[in-house]
Amino acid sequence: MDDFGYKEEVLDTVDEYLGTETKNYKIIIAALIFGHFGIKIQTYENNTMNYSVLSPYDYKDKKYIFGTKEYITETLWHEICHLTINGITKMFINRLDKKEKVLPEKFTKIFYTDTEAIANEYIIRAITIRLFEICNKNDIADYYLKYHIQKGFNEIESVKNYLEKHCEENNKLIKDEKYKEFIKYVMGII
Repeated sequence: MDDFGYKEEVLDTVDEYLGTETKNYKIIIAALIFGHFGIKIQTYENNTMNYSVLSPYDYKDKKYIFGTKEYITETLWHEICHLTINGITKMFINRLDKKEKVLPEKFTKIFYTDTEAIANEYIIRAITIRLFEICNKNDIADYYLKYHIQKGFNEIESVKNYLEKHCEENNKLIKDEKYKEFIKYVMGII
């Protein structure tokens, strides 16, 4: 992945927005796995190791095919966001009165089996769209907005707008009581 020559730029952009510092970040190419995911591991020495597992969608002329630079950027931002957002969502969701919800079939078909996972996906997808907007790539942001709606995240635009209006200051994510209200908002639309 270092061949792409912009990994640090991608990490810096998402770290600046989230107010984090992604250290020990490695990208693993997994040709035999379908999909992408992020893993956070705490070592015995109390170091955090962050991994993004990416699977190519094709292999031609002895090269893995991952897609456009924008697709790879969106995928890396998405997986990096999981490293931070999953923990924050869990912390705030545990404070909410959770009522048993019937999950929409569109999500269970793509293996999201609980409301917390769906909330994380909505939030992270909204963040990646916002990052493209912040980077003045509105055409890419619009593309991903439509793409995620097509994939079943019908309320992604309202989630993104709420995030922008209530949870950001100077294009940076605020993770306080405003974020707790954001989680309530997202849970309400699932």
